[in-house]
Amino acid sequence: GRTCAKLYSRVSPRSLAGAVFLGLVLLILALEGAGGLLVAAPALLLGLVPPLAGVKRVHLMGAILLPVVIRLLVGG
Repeated sequence: GRTCAKLYSRVSPRSLAGAVFLGLVLLILALEGAGGLLVAAPALLLGLVPPLAGVKRVHLMGAILLPVVIRLLVGG
């Protein structure tokens, strides 16, 4: 934990967020291809709405759960 805390204190939050975002995009591309990005883009936009509307993000869990359920039902 201390090692992570020291590393975190040296890295700017903006660059850390950028690295995490880039990592997620690369994982989506590697695991799901362009279709995964087509699902992730609207989910990202939906995730930006609640803070602007003053509500909690838990109401948008369908943006994550619906694609997962569809994929499980289709058997992909």
